[in-house]
Amino acid sequence: MCHITLGTYRCTDCFRSCIMCDGCCVSSHLTSPFHRIQKFNGDFFENADLEQLGLVIDLRQHHHDCIPTSQHLDDLAGSDADLSDDENDNDNDNDADPAQYQPSGQNRSYLPRSNLIIVSSTGIFKRSMKWCRCANAPEPYVQLLRAKLFPASFMQPSTAFTFEVLDHFHLDALECKTAAMNFMSKIVRISNEAFPGKVPVCILNSIAVHPSSGYDIGPVSRTPEGVPRVERSS
Repeated sequence: MCHITLGTYRCTDCFRSCIMCDGCCVSSHLTSPFHRIQKFNGDFFENADLEQLGLVIDLRQHHHDCIPTSQHLDDLAGSDADLSDDENDNDNDNDADPAQYQPSGQNRSYLPRSNLIIVSSTGIFKRSMKWCRCANAPEPYVQLLRAKLFPASFMQPSTAFTFEVLDHFHLDALECKTAAMNFMSKIVRISNEAFPGKVPVCILNSIAVHPSSGYDIGPVSRTPEGVPRVERSS
């Protein structure tokens, strides 16, 4: 640790975690981005999140091969950029800006950074992802798979599950006969036991994609917290 700035953060998942400043907290979690942290507010430790400290998951494996992007596109991307469809049909333009590189076989481009919802065994988090945009870069979903993250969608992934949480559910289903809805309810409680409605992934919306769950993706409404709610099929 730097021992320069007064520490106010601690990790509840790291072994023998010490009090860290925000910079040290981020740097020490670059390889464990789904740990839960707490911040001392002067009276007690309250829940915090690495995303609030500016943690970015870098999916680029070869930094020197990446096509350089202009500064204004990096600023445009920001930390809140989402994967989006390309509104321009300039796929055959050989003089196009390299920063707007489109993967082969796809009529879309993606920005350098975007936010994803990640479901892990330690909770559900929003994380900023930095994509590789080299000329030979794979699709975003392939980059997620190489990082041991299983995307919920292959076209425009906005949610992903860690391989660890998938193995966790597999064992729970085999040994404890845990249903998918109950398992997701547990993960939501791990994320925020006091206010589960503030967790960014709705339980019913997550289970609705499974035909065996008994839920049908039909009318979708929003709760006061902005969480989508899916009605149970009759």
